[in-house]
Amino acid sequence: MPRRILLALSLVAASFAAYSLTCHLRAASARMLLGIPVANTAYCLCTLGLVVRLRGSLTWLGVAYFWAKSSSSPRW
Repeated sequence: MPRRILLALSLVAASFAAYSLTCHLRAASARMLLGIPVANTAYCLCTLGLVVRLRGSLTWLGVAYFWAKSSSSPRW
């Protein structure tokens, strides 16, 4: 996958982690926590779309990584 796309995905994931930590530290309400699974679902769908679109440039190890990452997500 192109480096710029990986960088963008990692920045989004880091922002999700920061938001989650902020919610934890502030003992956030259920309304604030609702954004986490919605954003994670959108992120997974976006990543899946990128894997399908760029499958020609991914190695088998890259495909295995994204497959393992998506299958390890908790199911709500």
